[in-house]
Amino acid sequence: MKLALVVMLAALAVPIAGCGGEDNVTALQRIITEQLPAQVEAGGITDVKVSSVTCSEGEVGKYDCSAKIAGVDAEDGEFSEDVSIEGTCNDDACRWETK
Repeated sequence: MKLALVVMLAALAVPIAGCGGEDNVTALQRIITEQLPAQVEAGGITDVKVSSVTCSEGEVGKYDCSAKIAGVDAEDGEFSEDVSIEGTCNDDACRWETK
């Protein structure tokens, strides 16, 4: 199931409307925490929780992030995964997608 989740997540790209005065790292962490569970649940995992998101700045406007998620897989029971995420931000908006 993990391979299917990674393949499904690799196709996701989620735009983030303006960062609301937060620095880009804080905005990416908050929005990934809010949006990632719904994206994972669309792939068949239930009760998805994001326990942490860490982001570090790479090139200007680009961020490498990692999210720890856990949930329930109907086939295998409890499920946990580290998800690699790439974020980009400019003056107007941020965008994240799984790697």
